[in-house]
Amino acid sequence: QSSQSGSGSGDFTLPTTADEFLNFRVIVCTCVDAHILFLCGMTNASLRSRRQCLQSFISQVLLKNSPGVSIKGSSEGDSFLEGVDKPHFTHLFIDEACQATE
Repeated sequence: QSSQSGSGSGDFTLPTTADEFLNFRVIVCTCVDAHILFLCGMTNASLRSRRQCLQSFISQVLLKNSPGVSIKGSSEGDSFLEGVDKPHFTHLFIDEACQATE
């Protein structure tokens, strides 16, 4: 994330929270940073799994508390929450130029 300070010089800043980080769809990082993202569970696969788990929990709670209510898309394989099965990040660029981390 690039920002401009009042003096006109460009400063490079990093997101400080997961919520702030998840506002981005495109990530540019090094191989080491990509591994850290993987360890933190910030991958499309792990984020999709969390959304599916949340959807399942919501479905179970709603159906348990409201027996006569049916949820659109609540059958197996369907999703009723928007974006549950879509990837969060659209691109991951690995930039190792001048990164002597080995």
